[in-house]
Amino acid sequence: SLIQDPPRKLLLSSPVLQVANANTVKDRFLFLFTDILVVAKPMLQDADDTARASPGARRFVVKSVVRLRELRFSADRDDSPAAYQGGAITRHPLVRAFVAQFGKDPDHAITTFLDKSGAGDDPVTLGQLLFRTVDLNRAKLGEYLARRTSKVVLKAYINSFGFEGLRVDKALRAFLQSLHVPSPSKQTGALEYITDAFASRWYDANKNSITYDKDLAVRLVRALVQLDDVLHGGVFASSSPAPRVRSIRNVTTRDFREAFRRFDPRRLVQDDVLDAFYTAIRHEPLAHARPNAAALNIVFKRPVPPRLTYRVQSEPVIVRLPQTDAGLVVHLHGQDLLFDPPTLTFARTPEASFRMTGTSLGPKHVVFARGGTRALEYAGLPLSAPVIVERAFMRNTFQVAFASHAGEKRRYMFSVDDPV
Repeated sequence: SLIQDPPRKLLLSSPVLQVANANTVKDRFLFLFTDILVVAKPMLQDADDTARASPGARRFVVKSVVRLRELRFSADRDDSPAAYQGGAITRHPLVRAFVAQFGKDPDHAITTFLDKSGAGDDPVTLGQLLFRTVDLNRAKLGEYLARRTSKVVLKAYINSFGFEGLRVDKALRAFLQSLHVPSPSKQTGALEYITDAFASRWYDANKNSITYDKDLAVRLVRALVQLDDVLHGGVFASSSPAPRVRSIRNVTTRDFREAFRRFDPRRLVQDDVLDAFYTAIRHEPLAHARPNAAALNIVFKRPVPPRLTYRVQSEPVIVRLPQTDAGLVVHLHGQDLLFDPPTLTFARTPEASFRMTGTSLGPKHVVFARGGTRALEYAGLPLSAPVIVERAFMRNTFQVAFASHAGEKRRYMFSVDDPV
């Protein structure tokens, strides 16, 4: 009989949170029947009554009723970035062709790619593409970005790192490792041009947390490059086959401070900060990328997660080399991100792992900086990886979409305790 075997049966009922936005949720209750889904709002009751009552005894306001055959379910987020795996973007045939052509003729490669991809002549999009494509010819990339006509592209390229909260010398080191700077014989003033552009972008990303202006930031970056030149022979010496000469001149940290005070008489950059810059560069020279492709590749065995839950440590991210190498370390940086450990070493094993914890909400960047005597022998490591730090209720979500009785499109996101 219909009473014993009704055509519509309740399969599941559960309290959920409806996600209105990244900061707001609403209490809801879902009733899943064999043919419909009911979205309901629980009515307010005394706390004791709510705790004792079964779903059938509680009172609800029905918000939506939708037939299952008209329902679209998704366990994925529309805005979910892919787990960052470094050079994965180059798997697309169009990008692979772009990489091959770029090494011969950057202008032709860019024009062809923009035409075929339908991206249009957008310098910001181009800058982001050059940043994400980690296996581009670094010498051609440096030549292209050092052109005065590529100013907007260079700006977008530098902005893609996400240098917010990163100390300027560490940011400069990561930036220079990403490209091969044209020598003075090829492009006069290229090093100063691109490092000035870097200083300007770094300042804009950090101006709310420092006490000096953009002009002094540019002077500071120039001073760091000059210090490296005095101590180690300069950035161009890093790509020379001959070993770099340590301490070409015996410049002390006091000498460095006093030289910089000509531009900073008010001591806006504190002495201990300048000392830290001096120590870092004396310990390890600045270096730009090799003009030719590096022989060894760094890969992610387990990629950087696209999302982190606020104050919750991530699963391990695993980085792998072809073999052990005591000459390589990888430094991890990111604003309001804690790394355990903050530096990866490969002396005993070709694999190293780290976990991340986000200490503030919102989009972040994990910046990777290679270090060690063999840092330039390696490629494949992303310049930085984007992550989003979210509240706990965003950890396990799903979406449903349907048309209302009036034909209006509706989409709801719900949060649950367990993974979908």
